[in-house]
Amino acid sequence: MVHVSEKAQLVYGIIGCVLSSFISACSAPLLRNSLKNKTANGLNPEPQVATVMKCLIWLFYGLPIVHFDVIRIVSNGIGLVMPVLHLALSMSFFLPAKHRYLRVAVCVFMELAFMAAIAVVAVLIFPTPTSRSDFVGPFCVVFGVVKYSSTLAILLLNIRLARMVDFMTFFLSTVNFVDVLIWLGYAILKFSKFAVISEGVGVLFGTVQLAVSAFYYFFK
Repeated sequence: MVHVSEKAQLVYGIIGCVLSSFISACSAPLLRNSLKNKTANGLNPEPQVATVMKCLIWLFYGLPIVHFDVIRIVSNGIGLVMPVLHLALSMSFFLPAKHRYLRVAVCVFMELAFMAAIAVVAVLIFPTPTSRSDFVGPFCVVFGVVKYSSTLAILLLNIRLARMVDFMTFFLSTVNFVDVLIWLGYAILKFSKFAVISEGVGVLFGTVQLAVSAFYYFFK
């Protein structure tokens, strides 16, 4: 039974990594166009700040000193690539507009400082991996919720402005919903309470996102 459970964890983890990587890679054309045209048009760095923090905190959570999880380390390591590139390009092109540049820069600095503080406190104050995971876990849940809610908020804002949803947006909402379902299944198989809570909330937000996308794609 344990052997079967470990195989199922691996299968769910691999599928989750592939889907998450695909969703991240879908922003590559936008980044390429921004770099080619040397403009920040279409770049929206604020949600990327939330994504970076979510990936960082889960990456730390998956380390051997907290709650060892290779799949989570790999998925969040890969998940950091596109948001970091997005932020780097955004800050480069926002440099002339100093107020926007400073806002993004301050947010990035604050989240890195906060992440460093969590890591230092976890290692120095909490003596065992179990106590560290109990300390870091709630932060993982909070920043997971922030990431999922920011993604939904951007979708709703775009719909309010455009009053429609194109095929790509609907398709990505569908893939995102399947992705969070897969990660919820992985969390359940791993008996990871914090991951179950975080991904459970992600499923709720993903359901709303898919429902809204489907409504505007098929009926508007």
